[in-house]
Amino acid sequence: MAKIAQLMLLLAVCLAVGLSLAFDGWARHYLFLPRVSLAIPTMAGKVAVVTGPTLNGIGHISARELARAGAHVVLAGRNAAKAAETMASIKAEVPAASLEFLQLDLGSLAAVREGATELLRRHRKLDILLLNAGTMANPFELSADGFEMQFATNHLGHFLLAYLLSDVLASSAPSRVVVVSSAASFIPEMLGPASALNFSAKSDVDEGSAQAYGPWTAYGRSKLANVLFAQELASRFGNESGVYVNALHPGGIRTNLARHIPVTGGERLALLFTLVAGPLLMSPEQGAVTQLFVATSPEVEQRAITGAYFHPQAREVPPTVLATAANREALWTLSMQLTASFRAGFTPQSVKW
Repeated sequence: MAKIAQLMLLLAVCLAVGLSLAFDGWARHYLFLPRVSLAIPTMAGKVAVVTGPTLNGIGHISARELARAGAHVVLAGRNAAKAAETMASIKAEVPAASLEFLQLDLGSLAAVREGATELLRRHRKLDILLLNAGTMANPFELSADGFEMQFATNHLGHFLLAYLLSDVLASSAPSRVVVVSSAASFIPEMLGPASALNFSAKSDVDEGSAQAYGPWTAYGRSKLANVLFAQELASRFGNESGVYVNALHPGGIRTNLARHIPVTGGERLALLFTLVAGPLLMSPEQGAVTQLFVATSPEVEQRAITGAYFHPQAREVPPTVLATAANREALWTLSMQLTASFRAGFTPQSVKW
């Protein structure tokens, strides 16, 4: 009986590790640490912007660790009260943290422009732009500008923000743009033509897309857009600019990102996620490792890493096969079209937009 119990325990451990690896959870943190240092060097004198600083999320942890290293951190989000909770939590752990809040609603292009304008009024340098905010598997809804919300929040708002801040990023070089994507960027590749991946026209991402909408397909498209955007922005800045732009999948993490699952997937799926997936996922501290590496590691500048894609924990890997020059250009063209009226008066000199 003792041998049977030992065998059962071994099988349970193997199953837990295997499932955690499948979910990019805690097992990946312990088994796949990179061969480079994860220690954050001093960030004294640097200014970092972190979008999506929700309490106990990876944006919160990233802001905390950047502040601990000496950076002045701008927490950019929609809700001032929630940001205040995050800032209070950081201050409790890092009393000397230098923090400020910036009002930024990525679901409204007008609000993104207002936020960028205010940031430029306050700061003349920007060393790290961490595009961390996101939403996942929402029911279909439109942004303030009439675009499908996941595409609008996860990609288009960040696209406009980077456009408006591109000159200050260039003048602050060496600087970094860190685009938080997801393993969901592979969903369109896995689904193939049936995923209706298309960035060719406004009707692909506005109310015209409602009939073909699937919450996970749309999430995958928005996360693919993150990868395409990072690669194209890196290309347009160029290797000699000193602006390093990279995308990453942070891993499967226990945060409130999955809050829409009860609505779009049903209560049973939500319960399954809570009972099965939850214990297998990374903590927010573990989940922030890859983006903090990409944002701060000297390795990025030493090896001139730009336009790359990282996987937990901080490992550079190939992106989806759909990260092609043609798809990058199509997304770029559409994004420029959709943000045109909100870019008026801004003419960045550092990037061939």
